[in-house]
Amino acid sequence: MRLQGNVAIVTGGGGGLGEGISSSLAGEGASIFVSDINLQNAKTVAARINEFGGHALALQADVTNAKDCAHTVAAALETYGRLDTLVCNAGADGLPHANPETTPLLENVLEEDWDIVMNVNLKGVFLSCRAAIPHFKDQAQGRIINISSVAGRQGVEFLPAYAASKAGVISLTQSIALQLAPYHVNANCICPGIIWTSMWERLATYMTRSNPALA
Repeated sequence: MRLQGNVAIVTGGGGGLGEGISSSLAGEGASIFVSDINLQNAKTVAARINEFGGHALALQADVTNAKDCAHTVAAALETYGRLDTLVCNAGADGLPHANPETTPLLENVLEEDWDIVMNVNLKGVFLSCRAAIPHFKDQAQGRIINISSVAGRQGVEFLPAYAASKAGVISLTQSIALQLAPYHVNANCICPGIIWTSMWERLATYMTRSNPALA
């Protein structure tokens, strides 16, 4: 119960890695705002946390929308009177949804697919952090945890847009950390490897389809 009395927002908390993060924080005593673009998924995760004795509320939010990000922070402050931790976990996998049969060569990446992954993975982190930073600075404490990926530390042949977006998250987090250090606010980035979630299941299917040698 190291986080007893703390309040955390987890974006993309409605499943996969976000559910694990939300549950872990709640298990240490934090009250959780489970934020997700899919409200039903967020409600399901919040209900599971509450069932085992934690405290969580669900909130629908699109991290690519500045008003939604500001509303999420405002809702946490209105409900609990404080915010201690922001976890930016919402992400897009970078798969070619517009044309799922395409191969992962850069010349085949559509602008539409590029924009989706950049908007969610990088702009979403920017907007979420921007919404929370004034509060953290005012209270002279807080934690920002941005979820990047090992793909952000090295280019990935089959997901060039995703890797570029996650590299951007690493760099953005470093800049935020330098800016907020004088205010006693920590900003860190986590680069997970392969964690078998529904997102990775989709990636595996795409990889084997686009490169039969991997099957």
